Amino acid sequence: MHKKDYYSSIEQIHLSNLKTLKILSFCLFIIHLVVCVSYYYLNILPKAQPLYLSVTVFSLAIFIFTKTFLKEHLKTILYVYYAYQIFLYAYSIYLGIFVNTTNFALIFCLLLFAIPVLIIDRPVRISAMSILATIVFCVMAVLFKKNSNLAGEITNALGSVFAGLTIFCYILNIKMHDISMKLLIEHERDTDSLTGLYNKKATESMINMAIRTNPDAGAFLILDLDDFKYINDTYGHQTGDDILFGMGFCIYNIFSAKDICGRFGGDEFIIYMNGIKNRAIIERYANRLQSFIQHEIILADCPHTVNCSIGISVLPDDGKDYSTLLVKADKALYHAKKSGKNKSCFYVPEYEHEISM
Repeated sequence: MHKKDYYSSIEQIHLSNLKTLKILSFCLFIIHLVVCVSYYYLNILPKAQPLYLSVTVFSLAIFIFTKTFLKEHLKTILYVYYAYQIFLYAYSIYLGIFVNTTNFALIFCLLLFAIPVLIIDRPVRISAMSILATIVFCVMAVLFKKNSNLAGEITNALGSVFAGLTIFCYILNIKMHDISMKLLIEHERDTDSLTGLYNKKATESMINMAIRTNPDAGAFLILDLDDFKYINDTYGHQTGDDILFGMGFCIYNIFSAKDICGRFGGDEFIIYMNGIKNRAIIERYANRLQSFIQHEIILADCPHTVNCSIGISVLPDDGKDYSTLLVKADKALYHAKKSGKNKSCFYVPEYEHEISM
């Protein structure tokens, strides 16, 4: 797996790991809960009861964690997973060395094989963790294991880690291919083919999500090209398409990756600046975009200067949802057009009395 492929798909990888960790912790919780209950009623192997109980409690804690905190903090998934992995390795090593003193450490070998296969991560980290656990187990087996067949014990551990890492690499390629195909399909579904920005539906969905995540700050900008119909009718649709493509390029280069930029339809574009409500900063970005458009979109067969007007509404002052912000920004856009075009205007309540176009 290439490093670039890994980090370009990082969000999908986090979601996949979250799902895996949730299932793994729940399954181990149920299994060890059944074992603990059975031990309690049958009074079998009382020495292992605290060990199984600790795994039960820890697995339940991890499962609850995946349902709450980790859903909002996906970047911490791997840290939690590796902490859980270390705990499980320590548990299985103790069980295989000090509890089952004469039998093979089958649970450790099973975990050594299965755990790497479940996660999606850089192979070097998974390999280092598994190999380190194997070395610790082998050393402790030599020092403390009462089983006379130490060669078989070490062979099982080495075979398990080799098989686990081999299958991990194979499955990892399959998982990454599936994630890449899913991202490609989502990209084609959500992207406007002409401008490379989000399409109308995807833009609305992402802005709604951004508002839910951060309802205290945001700027909603709606852009409309000045005299685009005249240019399109006079110089042809190809020139119009070239201008729209240039608009996508300009918007992409002015605004940051955290901003949501989409084509609303025709020659209208929407930009949502998440987490920003400082009007001076918003106005600076709007003016920079207008200047950039004038200098970058120059067509040989069209001497007409390309300009745009911008209407701006601010969250939460002008509205607390997508529809309200769109309506208010559209009223500000109408005022900008009415005031001479190539302007940017913030919404003010007085615009409610103006006759819409």
